[in-house]
Amino acid sequence: MNVVALNGSPRGKNSNTWKITEAFLEGLESAGEHTITRVDVYKQKIEECHGCFACWKDTPGVCVIMDDMQDLLPRIIEADLVIWSFPLYYYSLPSKLKAFMDRLLPLNLPFMEETSDGSITHPRRFDLSHQHTVLISTCGFASTKNNYEAIEAQFAIAFGKDRLSKIICPEGELFSIPELRTRTNEYLSLVRRAGSEYTEHLGISEALQAELEPLILPAETYNKLADASWGLPGPGTKTDTGTGEGYSTNVPDPGATGDPSAVLVRQMAALYSPAKLGGKEALLELNFTDLGVTHRLFLGARECTVLDGEAPIPASVSALNSTRVETPFTVWKQISQGELDGARAMMEGKYKVLGNFDLMLKMDGLFSGPGSSPSTTERPPAASRDNTAKKPTMALVILPWMPLWIALPISPIAAVYAALATLALCQLAGFKWVHGRHERITFALVTAFAAAAAAGISAEILLPLTYLAFGVHWLISCLGPVPLTADYSKDAYGGDEALGNALFVKTNRIITAVWGVFYLATAGWTIFLLATPLAPWSGAVNSAAPLLCGIWTAWFQKWYPARVARG
Repeated sequence: MNVVALNGSPRGKNSNTWKITEAFLEGLESAGEHTITRVDVYKQKIEECHGCFACWKDTPGVCVIMDDMQDLLPRIIEADLVIWSFPLYYYSLPSKLKAFMDRLLPLNLPFMEETSDGSITHPRRFDLSHQHTVLISTCGFASTKNNYEAIEAQFAIAFGKDRLSKIICPEGELFSIPELRTRTNEYLSLVRRAGSEYTEHLGISEALQAELEPLILPAETYNKLADASWGLPGPGTKTDTGTGEGYSTNVPDPGATGDPSAVLVRQMAALYSPAKLGGKEALLELNFTDLGVTHRLFLGARECTVLDGEAPIPASVSALNSTRVETPFTVWKQISQGELDGARAMMEGKYKVLGNFDLMLKMDGLFSGPGSSPSTTERPPAASRDNTAKKPTMALVILPWMPLWIALPISPIAAVYAALATLALCQLAGFKWVHGRHERITFALVTAFAAAAAAGISAEILLPLTYLAFGVHWLISCLGPVPLTADYSKDAYGGDEALGNALFVKTNRIITAVWGVFYLATAGWTIFLLATPLAPWSGAVNSAAPLLCGIWTAWFQKWYPARVARG
C-alpha cells in the first residue's frame, strides 16, 4: 500500500499526536509491506489558497502557486492511504495543515453534482476510489464532546465517511509526561494493533475502537494536572487588569513567587496514587537546596494536598510517617522526567532522604496517577499484575533441604523418604506458587543428594556438601542481574518494577552474598560438628543458627537503604 502520512503539528517529530501516528505506522508495517512517505507539513512552503480558481479554468488540475504543493499534490493522488496527524487547534486544524487542505482544490472539478442524499458537491477530477483516509488527532481536553464534531464532519464530507477511520485521543499532553509512560505505552500498544488491523481490513474494528476510547487518566485528575502545568492563577473572582477584565483565584499563584518548582510539585499532587500507601497517610517534604524553598505534600488516603506557607500539618501524620528529601531542583526535575534514575542518583549522593525511608521505596508508583474510580471509566493496565496470579515464595527454595539437614545425621534412609515426600509436596505447591529457576535448581540438587544417600554415601560426606551446594547456589545468583533474595522480596516493593531500582538490587545482592557465605561457613562447621557427640543433632543445631541471620536480614534491609539515603 502506498501511504502518505501528514504530520500537521508545528512540533514536528516531538508532537504527541505524531507519537500515536508512529505507533499506527509500526502496526501497518508489522502486518504487511508498504511504501510510506512521511511529510512534516509545517516545514513545507505552502501558501494559503488565493481563491483564483485558475486550477479549474486556466490550468486544469494544476495550482498556479509555485510552492511545495507542486510536489505534494501528485503524492496525494497516488496514495492508497492518507493519514492526517494533527493536534486540535481551536476546534480545528493547525493553520498550515488547513492551508494544505484548502490547496487540494485542484483535485476537484468545478461542476455541480447532486449526491444520493440530495446535497451538492464538486466531482473528483481524478479517480480516487482506491484511496482511504485515517484521521489521528489529540487534544488538550479530557473529552472529545463539543471539540471534534466540526472536524469529523469536515473529513467525512471531504473524503467520504465510508473510507474514513479515526483515532482521536483526548488528554494528548500526557504523552509528554515520563511518569505516565507506562499508561501511554499501553495506549500506543492498542494503536499498533489498530495499524495491524488496518493493513488486513482497511479499517479498525468496533471492538478495538471501544478499547481506544477510555481516558488515560480520570478527567478530574487530568484537569488538575493540566491546570497546574501553566503556573497561573485559576478562574475565580474577577480582578482588574487595567481593562476592567481578568480573573484571579483564592488559590495562590504558584508562578508569582518566581519558584519554578511550584508547578512541578502541583503536578505531582495531581498525579498522586493513594493506593500505593494502602490507606495510610504520610508527609513528604521536598527541600530544593538550589532554590532555597521547601514544599510539603500531605499524602492522604484519597488525595495529595500541597501545604503552602503556614498551613498546619494534619494531626493524623506522626513524625514516623514523615520523609524529607533534600535535593537540587535540577536533579529532582531530571528524575521526574525520567532522565535520571532516582535510586542510582541517591546512591551517588546527588540527593539525601531523611526520616521514614519506606516512602522512597514506593516513590516510583506514588505519583503515576490514581486508579479508576466508580465515576470514571478507565482502561485497565494491559500489563497489570493479576491479583490471582501465582507468586514466588522463598519456602520452596529452603524447605526441600530441611529433611536432608535434619534426618541425614540420624537415618539416611529416613532422610531420603522425607526428602522425596517434601519434593512431591513442593511440586503440588506449584498450583499456588511459582516454580522459577531457583526452585528448579533446588529440586534438582535435593534429588541428586537424596539419590546419593540412597546409594549409601555416608552422611559425613553428604551433609557438609548439602550446605556447600546451598551456599554456592546463593552466591552464584549474586553474579547475575537479579540476586536470589530480590526475586522473593520484590512484591513488597512494587513487584518487577523494584528490579529496576539499583538500591533495591544492591541491598539484596549484599543480603544474598551474606547468606551464601554463611552456608559455606556452615559446611565447614558441620564437618567439625559431625566429629562430636552432637553429630546426630547437627541438623537441628544448624537449623537454629539461621535465625540470627534472619534477624540481621530484617534489620539490614531497612538500615542499609536508609544509610545510603542519608548520604
